[in-house]
Amino acid sequence: MSSCPQIPPLDNTLGAMVIGSAVATFLFGIGTLQTYHYYRLFPTDAAVVKWMVCVLWFLELGHTISTWHMMYSLTVTLYGQPQHIDSPPHSLEMTIFFSSLIYTIVQVFFANRIRALSGKWPITILCWIITVLRAICTLAMFGIILNVPLSDLAIKYRWIMITGLSLGVRDSGVTTTKRMVDRLLVWTIETGTATGGASMALLILFLVRNDLVWITFYLILAKLFSNSLLASLNGRQQFRGSRDVVNLNTGLGRATEPVTPQNRSMKFEMTTVTHSVPDFSLSKTLEAGKH
Repeated sequence: MSSCPQIPPLDNTLGAMVIGSAVATFLFGIGTLQTYHYYRLFPTDAAVVKWMVCVLWFLELGHTISTWHMMYSLTVTLYGQPQHIDSPPHSLEMTIFFSSLIYTIVQVFFANRIRALSGKWPITILCWIITVLRAICTLAMFGIILNVPLSDLAIKYRWIMITGLSLGVRDSGVTTTKRMVDRLLVWTIETGTATGGASMALLILFLVRNDLVWITFYLILAKLFSNSLLASLNGRQQFRGSRDVVNLNTGLGRATEPVTPQNRSMKFEMTTVTHSVPDFSLSKTLEAGKH
């Protein structure tokens, strides 16, 4: 009687993928809710912004579907075959592809918003250059994993992974501000704090560990990027009513205010009707005087 093959512990490999997939799906739900609130609160935003949000949501949908196709294949279709964890289905590569597009859209938007709020181009151009370099590294990883296992990526092509992750780590430190423009700039930076922290954790785990624990943060990173953009767009509502407000510019089109019960336009049509009633009192008095 043959014995069953011994399966090694999966906590640091498949377990990390399961946790990352679950958290990423939760964040996708939050992003869907934020997308709904955006279209409800800001129907007058520029068309390019509304299309950007729409495209971002569909990219997130593709990322989520790819993630769960990978998980289903590893846990059901390829059950009991842990060797496939190192060479997972191509749906893992698709998550990398969708992630690269999401990173690019979000970072270009934030860089352009800083330009719109500060009026300075150098920082924006630098951010755009970093964004392009990160997109190149991410797409390079996409092409490499199509042909090599994950273990080779962590050994032979380690420098590409480190370069791409390093370009994604952003400084979240801010200084005390006094004017509303400064507040808007700080607000733009703070919405990227979660993505910067997750990128830092991902980079550290990739450098110090020899397993796949880092993939937990990789699967949720794209969701954090899209949620940071949506939180930035929907967060414009908190500045409404402030005496220091300069604008609520998205950097793409004209500034708009959220639609609320207080500023929702209403039309009232008022009609004045005048009735003329003849007065016969004077004529009756004259007739009485004649008699």
